[in-house]
Amino acid sequence: MATKARFVLPGEMIFSFLCIAGIGAAMRWGTKEYQKFENYGKPKRYNVDRWDRRMMERDSRLTGNVNFQRVLQCR
Repeated sequence: MATKARFVLPGEMIFSFLCIAGIGAAMRWGTKEYQKFENYGKPKRYNVDRWDRRMMERDSRLTGNVNFQRVLQCR
């Protein structure tokens, strides 16, 4: 009677994989949060076309910042 050999994952391989995956996830999260911080809490802009660039220029002229559409009140 022959017994089937089971494939066993070595523990050090799993630990290394989890470390690498965890560091990658932390870097993605950190980059996203930094971009959100730079953009005053709004997500990063992507797929910006000509209209969006013109509106960003307009916002920059009106408020001094491309991320705001209204003038901030300073008291």
